[in-house]
Amino acid sequence: MCTTSPTRCPNLLLVQVADRAYTMGTRALQAGKRAQAVQLLQLAEAACPESKINAQRKIQTALHACSSV
Repeated sequence: MCTTSPTRCPNLLLVQVADRAYTMGTRALQAGKRAQAVQLLQLAEAACPESKINAQRKIQTALHACSSV
């Protein structure tokens, strides 16, 4: 993980965006806001670095939950 400033580590920004979008997406899903959840989780999926395999799986699982609601 990069511990330098965000301008020196663009992956850190992507991880932060993915994490925030995932959190907001799962909250939206819990609140019954399926369309909003899908948008946020798709953003999380797009921002998630390829090296974060476990995070990608969590996002995909949440997206699958959206389609089964």
